[in-house]
Amino acid sequence: MIAAVLAALAAAPVALEVDACVDAGVGFERQVALELGEPVNATGQASPLTRVHLGCQQQLVVVEVTAPDTGAVTRRRLDPGAVSATARRRLLAIASAEVVGASRLPPATEQARRPAVPPPARQPPRLVAPVEPAAQARLAWVSSVRLRGATYLGAQHAAGGGVAVALERQLAAPLALRAELAVDAALERETLGWLWQLGGSASVGPVVRLSFNWPVTFGLAVRVGLVRLAGAPDDAAASDGFALTGPWVGALGHVGLRLAPAHRAGLTVGLEGGAVVLPFVGLRSDGRRWGVEGGWVSLQVGWELPW
Repeated sequence: MIAAVLAALAAAPVALEVDACVDAGVGFERQVALELGEPVNATGQASPLTRVHLGCQQQLVVVEVTAPDTGAVTRRRLDPGAVSATARRRLLAIASAEVVGASRLPPATEQARRPAVPPPARQPPRLVAPVEPAAQARLAWVSSVRLRGATYLGAQHAAGGGVAVALERQLAAPLALRAELAVDAALERETLGWLWQLGGSASVGPVVRLSFNWPVTFGLAVRVGLVRLAGAPDDAAASDGFALTGPWVGALGHVGLRLAPAHRAGLTVGLEGGAVVLPFVGLRSDGRRWGVEGGWVSLQVGWELPW
């Protein structure tokens, strides 16, 4: 029906532009031309052109059509995550065709084509609809699991690693709040035997999440942990083992990048740096301080899921 209306109007040719952040799929330009019933981005098009632009606004896709004669912009927002990947290309193509049709019809024609009586009981399903708050709420949470490799400074071990689980709640965009639980361990060799460190910690703090082609996050947090320091002497060493357990507190900053669009799960990489505010240390057999002290730098790789 849209193709018939547009063909009758003999309107200006269509120029289509799709941002890289829009997952329109292969053959999208051909699908739009099929829904419109006219060529798209044809060579040798005369000016002026009806310009169609698809861009991103957080997890939504924005379809904008600029009229060639008045410069008026007709806009529609839709949530492509509401349908399967196989139907997304046709959903975006139908939405583009509908917005082009709305931009070309004068107000009198628009009013005249509205039915004066209620529509029939059976209606085809509407693929493009205004995004309700509930649709946005589906993506208000982000969870992640990450592996951590760390370099410790001060009296801490030279290197270690662990795993972290985080949950993030979207507040007022682009601000969010993240809570995280982590377990870290490190092992170090000294003259009389082995020193090892095992700890658990929890952190909470604000996060700024920016939705470009791939989401980028910046954040600050306070981390509170409990660590166990232990020494295991060699069989030939004339000394006993020991163990100490105590709390520590630190402040940190982090930056992360998810290698996927804002509404999709994907691989995430990040960098974290922090400083210990309240240390917990002991003394090694050689008299040096040893424990959680100074600061740390951590490289993180994991999987992030918006929902």
